Amino acid sequence: MTDHELLLAISDIVEKKINAAVGPVEINMKMMEGSIRQDMKEMEAGIRQDMKEMEAGIRQDMKTMEAGIRQDMKTMEAGIRQDMKEMEAGIRQDMKEMEAGIRRDMSVLDDRITGLDHRVTDLNDQVLKLSDRVLNVELHLEQVTDPKIEWLAENYLPAAKRYEKATEKIEAVASDVDVLKSVVREHSEKLQMIS
Repeated sequence: MTDHELLLAISDIVEKKINAAVGPVEINMKMMEGSIRQDMKEMEAGIRQDMKEMEAGIRQDMKTMEAGIRQDMKTMEAGIRQDMKEMEAGIRQDMKEMEAGIRRDMSVLDDRITGLDHRVTDLNDQVLKLSDRVLNVELHLEQVTDPKIEWLAENYLPAAKRYEKATEKIEAVASDVDVLKSVVREHSEKLQMIS
């Protein structure tokens, strides 16, 4: 036998053994699949029953809670109504007291306004007197002070021009005096050297 024939023979033998081993496994898997399907149907039925029982319990609990909440709300509403009535009475009392206080304050303000009216009248009298004094000051400025200022201005301008011209001369004289000082200083030094 050749190598190739030998390999074919070994291959046939291995294939027969695998088919013999796989067949029972496939049968086992089909049986297990059926059993698993049956178990799943039973579990699903049990879960559905449990869910129905839980739903009924939850519905009952919700009805009980709703009744309790309604009762609590009625109790709270009655308490709130009572509190509001008490607050309203307190607010009314506070408003009456505030109104009385405002009336007292208004009376005091009226008295103060009357006092202010008197002060304003006094101020008006003082303003009139002040206006008379301002008028007198304006007249004095116009008739006495303004002419004197004009006279000063008329005399100041020519004097200022004279001083301006004299400034140049004064600067020249100052320069000459500086020169004379330096000459005298030199001569004094020479005389001292001679003597």
